[in-house]
Amino acid sequence: MSLIQEQKKLRIAVVGVGMAGVAAGLDLRDLPNVDVQLYERSTEHRLAGAWLGVTPSALRRLVEWVDEEAVDRVMTRRYNPFTALHWSTGEVLHKPQQVDGAKLSKAERLDQMGVSNAIRSELHQLTVALLPQDMIHAGKKSLGLEQTNGAVRIKFEDGTDAVADLVIAADGINSGIRKAFDPDYTIKYLGHLVYTCFWDYEKLKQEIPDLPEDDVVMYCGNCLVFMGYVGYKQYALELIVPEEMPETQTVRWNTIADEARMNHLLEYFKDWNPIINQFLRVSMKHDIDMVILPRSRGQWSPSMIANQQIAFIGDAAHPTAGAFSSGTSFAWEDSKTLSLALGHAYQKSKQWNTETVGTALKLYDDILSTHYKKVYQQVEKFEAAWNNDLEDMALNFSAENIHWITNHDADEAFAKWVKEHSTE
Repeated sequence: MSLIQEQKKLRIAVVGVGMAGVAAGLDLRDLPNVDVQLYERSTEHRLAGAWLGVTPSALRRLVEWVDEEAVDRVMTRRYNPFTALHWSTGEVLHKPQQVDGAKLSKAERLDQMGVSNAIRSELHQLTVALLPQDMIHAGKKSLGLEQTNGAVRIKFEDGTDAVADLVIAADGINSGIRKAFDPDYTIKYLGHLVYTCFWDYEKLKQEIPDLPEDDVVMYCGNCLVFMGYVGYKQYALELIVPEEMPETQTVRWNTIADEARMNHLLEYFKDWNPIINQFLRVSMKHDIDMVILPRSRGQWSPSMIANQQIAFIGDAAHPTAGAFSSGTSFAWEDSKTLSLALGHAYQKSKQWNTETVGTALKLYDDILSTHYKKVYQQVEKFEAAWNNDLEDMALNFSAENIHWITNHDADEAFAKWVKEHSTE
């Protein structure tokens, strides 16, 4: 008899409490007869400042957890794609047809792919607060897994361990769990550092009165610059700057730019639209942090599961370097699909056992591996456009040809797959 049968309740351990891990906690706790626990290596939730584009798919998931008023407290929702400006003169090169968000219905607001922007830390805080805090165990850095007697034992650096029947690896782009099961899995640095800085909009407007009214993009060579409205009444500058690998080896997630780096940026952008250096100078003057992260992505992995008891979600499964602003929605779609697969398998077997979990994970993998193979083909086109036709990539970032990615519906995709395979 397996440990699952003896315990009767399915023990689920989620490793990592970032955007993906929190979603897993929210989705999986609603399954029948489960015990869900989340383990985070950090001792406290980091206020990691990254500019997140939020797709219609992610918006639909978010309003399953909170009402729209709560969404609007952490997000700027604008329904027009970026306006393209000349990198040096600031001349308008392309201004998309404008959409009046006030005239959209609720369904249209959730389906319209414009520019919905959040700050990662604020969105994370909103969702993590929805979980009972006794579900989350901080200071738990995973050292490895051991499968025995139908269960998985997770060993932590602090000398403790946890036993589960199902482990959800939500431990990010540098997933230790992914590496344990696939030692050859590699993360590729894409040759750019991403610099991001946030300001209270009203305070910044006092410093720079001629801030653009639109969300804007500028591009030259292999460099992209975004400026726009994010979070709740905030404004951001994001610089995606080519940097050689030796310069970036010491840069990890949430590194803060020092004075030398800020001066480097001032020199780099001296011939660009003057508003960029205005933004940099007032940020230095007021000690506003400029957060840095390396732009990296993983290779396409043919499977999102391992050994019938491990499921990978979010960047642990498919780091795509923020392509299509879909990183958050991918993680949330993974979580929802996994929850649906587990519920479907349980409904058929009426109990939790090793076979039920294995069946659910295979279903999860069958549905999403096919989807993400297509996504990665599109990512490769995106990267080719970045390197060869940056103007086309910048102008068509939110075009209809990626609607199937930005507006992917996990519930519809799951129902469609089950219907098509109901005779198997």
